[in-house]
Amino acid sequence: MGIKEYPEDAVPAELADTEQDWAGVRFLQDKTDHDPQCDVLGFQYSFHDDHDTEGWGRHLWLYTEGWGDASNVAWLVQKFLKKFRPHECWSLTYSTTCSKPRVGEFGGGAVFVTADTIQWENAYGFIEDQRAAFEAKRG
Repeated sequence: MGIKEYPEDAVPAELADTEQDWAGVRFLQDKTDHDPQCDVLGFQYSFHDDHDTEGWGRHLWLYTEGWGDASNVAWLVQKFLKKFRPHECWSLTYSTTCSKPRVGEFGGGAVFVTADTIQWENAYGFIEDQRAAFEAKRG
């Protein structure tokens, strides 16, 4: 059974008094590793009508000024691609930092999203893969 959504002022009377099945960020309700008790979006957003590059038109700007959840961004983008652009892709690079200079707390990664897959790569995984390949080749 599919989920039917209604604008707040147009909920049918027979449904108006029923308990809701979900509370929280709606696009995350089918994300398997999402904990509804910790209902944090993990990013900010705004819509823009202009950009330094011509031809962008109206677009959604996703960002964070501190902590962020790139997995929620990837999940949102994948849902968009599935519905509106199933033959396109999207990518994001990110950095990880720490407020104190600690070994292993700085790095980054990337995510590549299609309508069917979300693929992750982080800086440490890349380095370890390269080191293993080098050691194997060296013998």
